[in-house]
Parts: sequence; structure tokens; C-alpha cells
Amino acid sequence: MSEEILVIKILDQEYKIKLGGQDPQHIKKLAKFINEKVKEFKQIFPDLNFEKLLLIVSINLADDIFKQEDAFATQENELMKKKLLSLKDILEENN
Repeated sequence: MSEEILVIKILDQEYKIKLGGQDPQHIKKLAKFINEKVKEFKQIFPDLNFEKLLLIVSINLADDIFKQEDAFATQENELMKKKLLSLKDILEENN
């Protein structure tokens, strides 16, 4: 059984990715995003080797994810508080 393989490029280096049932268009979109981030950081840190550059990009992307998760949790908590206050008001009106 042969798996579908997609070739992506990050800073002109090719990588073969086994798709494992993933949508190739989605993987291409992810690869393009990562490549853009790597190029962005390469301009800021032109002397870094590729491995360190990928590490900095990875940390930056992880930081973005954590910040978004925190913001989502805060929004979710605020929404829950509003719902609970509304329910409390309804219960108080009915008593």
C-alpha cells in the first residue's frame, strides 16, 4: 500500500511529507504559511543557521497559539458569566 507523498519547500529546501489521508491543499497552505514565517525571521536574523531559525519560528508560533488559547478561554469565561447572570436574573424574576 503506497502512501501519497507531497513535496513542500521551506527556504528552497525540499521536504517529502506523507499525507496519511490529509488534504494536500491544506498541507500546502500550512507549508506556505511556515515558509513565509521562516522568510520573515530570516530577514530579522540573517546569520542564524536553518535549524536555529526553525526553532525561533516554532517558539514564536507556539507563543501565538498559547496567546490565542488564553484569549479564547477568557472570552469563554466572560460568556459563561453573562449566561449565568442572565439565568440568575430569570430565576430571581420568577421568585
